[in-house]
Amino acid sequence: MRSNSRAAGAAGENAAADFLRTAGCIILEQNFRNGKHGEIDIIASLGNLIIFVEVKSRNSGHYGGALYSIGAGKRRSLVKTATAYLVNKRPSLPPDIVFRFDLISVNGNEILWIEDIIRNR
Repeated sequence: MRSNSRAAGAAGENAAADFLRTAGCIILEQNFRNGKHGEIDIIASLGNLIIFVEVKSRNSGHYGGALYSIGAGKRRSLVKTATAYLVNKRPSLPPDIVFRFDLISVNGNEILWIEDIIRNR
């Protein structure tokens, strides 16, 4: 069962990466890990924008769908991992870089791109 979930997750991430490429993005990283602190499914760029993308593959909208699967702990993990990426890559990044966190939900053949899922308040 677990290997089926991993295969579905990998297929969803590949579909999301293809979708982003079609939208004009350049895929910088897939499955970027920050030690034990977390993973970002896709890191993409679009001009001077870096997009940290969480991909959720779902078979249904039960339990609130993909957007509601991003809790406070996952948000903290995404921010920590993105910070590590930015610090590590800083010398090679343009000075006017901006970034945001997006979610791509893959449900069968349907792909939904939700921009800016984490906003500092």
